[in-house]
Amino acid sequence: MTALETKNDIIYFDKKFGYITDNQLIITKGASKNKVYIDSIKRVNLFKSRVFLSNLVCFLASSSLLLYVYFYLKSNKNIFFYGLIAIGLLLLVYSFIHKFYIYRLVIKENNDAVVEIKTTQINRDQIKDFYKTILKKIPKT
Repeated sequence: MTALETKNDIIYFDKKFGYITDNQLIITKGASKNKVYIDSIKRVNLFKSRVFLSNLVCFLASSSLLLYVYFYLKSNKNIFFYGLIAIGLLLLVYSFIHKFYIYRLVIKENNDAVVEIKTTQINRDQIKDFYKTILKKIPKT
């Protein structure tokens, strides 16, 4: 009976992604849970992709603000004029240096079923630890 209990001991637990035991991986997505047996995992990949939408929105906002200030407020050079120029320049610089990433953990099983976990860079360390723990548990081929 103790051998059966040790097979289900939790090796790694994360309340956002799920937990890993000796023989299975339980992934939580909201209220639903997916169970994947460690022996049936064919491949595990962690993808990192950059989100450019926030950069594009910042760039367009700063460009339109600078154009508005230049064409409509150039005759009225008061503190408001210089403040809008400073805000526009800060947004322009921020649009070039801001980086935001999305992480995708893809688990492919032997029966070609794919389990995917998506997260942002806020949970970067947790998804990397989850990925490394899965890699340690799957059998080497």
